[in-house]
Amino acid sequence: MQWTVVITLLFALLVGVFAVQNDIDVSLKFFTWQFETSLVVVVLGGVALGALMIGILGLISQIKARIQIRTLKGKIKSLEKQLEKLKEKLNEMAVDLARYEGAEEEILAQEALQVKTPEEIETKEE
Repeated sequence: MQWTVVITLLFALLVGVFAVQNDIDVSLKFFTWQFETSLVVVVLGGVALGALMIGILGLISQIKARIQIRTLKGKIKSLEKQLEKLKEKLNEMAVDLARYEGAEEEILAQEALQVKTPEEIETKEE
């Protein structure tokens, strides 16, 4: 960033020196208009107009970037909320799974404790 400022100031200084050293009157024609002015005014006016155009283009790109950032921040918030909901659902499912596994183990334990007659064992094997 600092190098950009230094280079810009050096360029402005060179343009200023060039304009002052070439102080002559020039005739400008633009469509039907005709002007008599100093070369200093023409050079400095051209540089100022170019700087203004670059500034406007930079401003437009900054506005676009800010709009995109705002949109992406909104998406991030939406996705974070969705992630939290999914985490809650996952936790609920994990609790349900633990309950089912516990119930299954309890049923197996109860079946193991039950005394079975030989007829019940034979009917199960068939």
